[in-house]
Amino acid sequence: MDQNSLNVLSRMRQLLASLERDLRLVSLPKVELDLLYAVDLLAENPDQVLTSAEIRNHSLMRDVPTATFNRALKSLMKKGYIELSPDSRAKHYRKSKKWQNLLHKSD
Repeated sequence: MDQNSLNVLSRMRQLLASLERDLRLVSLPKVELDLLYAVDLLAENPDQVLTSAEIRNHSLMRDVPTATFNRALKSLMKKGYIELSPDSRAKHYRKSKKWQNLLHKSD
């Protein structure tokens, strides 16, 4: 990687950090943030149901140990970002109905 590439990457990381602050996501641990991003990227609409395997296989989650993934998933459910799909059996998730509100609420 040359210096110019590193500079572009540094600026992108700075922008990402700024957006995470704006959305009040900075308190989330990195693995929860990556899980949140993976769910958002996989679910094109708020009612789309995802299996834990689909989320687990996303490139942002592939290197996360299973126990860590499960703890992060449980934590995001507790915080209200995602929920079990009411029309499906276990291990089927979707963005919570409060998804947009949670991303814009004040502390």
